[in-house]
Amino acid sequence: MKTIMKRIAALVLIAAMAVMAVAGCSKSSGSKSAGNKSADTMFGLMKEAQSLEKKTFEASAEINANGTKAAVTLNGKSDGKATSVGAAVTYGGVSVTLDDVIVFTDDVLYINAGSILEQLKPFIDAAGEEAASVTEALGDLGWVSFEAKGLFATASYDEVYDILDKAFDSVIKKDGSKFTISLSSKDDIQAVVDATAKMLKENKDTFVKIITDAYDKADVKDIIENMVNELVDKLAAASGNDVSDEDKQTLKDQLMSSIDTSDVEVSKEDIESSIDDAVKELEDTEIADEDVDGKANVNVYKEDGAYITEMEMDVTEDGEASSATIKSTIKEDSSVKVDVPTDAASLVDIVVNIYASYLESMTD
Repeated sequence: MKTIMKRIAALVLIAAMAVMAVAGCSKSSGSKSAGNKSADTMFGLMKEAQSLEKKTFEASAEINANGTKAAVTLNGKSDGKATSVGAAVTYGGVSVTLDDVIVFTDDVLYINAGSILEQLKPFIDAAGEEAASVTEALGDLGWVSFEAKGLFATASYDEVYDILDKAFDSVIKKDGSKFTISLSSKDDIQAVVDATAKMLKENKDTFVKIITDAYDKADVKDIIENMVNELVDKLAAASGNDVSDEDKQTLKDQLMSSIDTSDVEVSKEDIESSIDDAVKELEDTEIADEDVDGKANVNVYKEDGAYITEMEMDVTEDGEASSATIKSTIKEDSSVKVDVPTDAASLVDIVVNIYASYLESMTD
């Protein structure tokens, strides 16, 4: 991103997508239904959408960058205990559609690997024999599961929505039942920059707690260690050799020492420092007229019982035009039921099967 306008627009784009994802997939905060009365703020509507226990959701994005078009649609449903997600992607004239390809609960992620491979088969075949042999070694795949306690747990972010409403109150405009944030002038962009800096500075402790709590829910290092232990034990069994406990422990230690977990081990001090750096950069940012080379708008409203968030961005730089449109729709549906796979193979078992196939091919 060469210009401030592009950077700010990109941040709005990312923020809009993140809020849509949180509202669509996060757990109910206790409310069984949003009822008939709607919130009277932008982020209040998003909070209402999050509070729905049983819901369907769809988020679509269309991007046109320098004449290249791409479209992505995520759709799914949540029944308060599990969430399923499907996707459709179009890029360069190629389309891939995956229905209910992911299901997750607090502790387990399920991926419909068989469906993914079926969609990718033409590309795998075109990649040559080596790629095809790997696919063959995977066998007749269906659902694959990955267990990681707390890693996929979602939570309520009511406090964040309230902070956002307060922080951006001066830049949110209301027209009837529609709430809008617009970025089309130097003053518009500067107001969002200043409001963001102030919000992060005044609510640093809250954001630090939210982020550290999220890390605490899932001990990634412990998850990796458990997976390594299971993998080594099963690989030893698949080898057909009598591997001693001492040798297995040595291998486990070697594997753990080779895995860099520093990127996922974040301290409270690291988070505080990152927020401080962001605040300083925002406070030092002064928008000039030449920085404005496009526009971006975010609209949030409720229509026919559906919670809708729309984002549009148009930017021109060096004569090249880029645009993006995102729309999210979340709707309550009391009939929603997510089927959690009961016959999924574990990710570790898949790795062991590939290893066993390799050993078999070596003896042929």
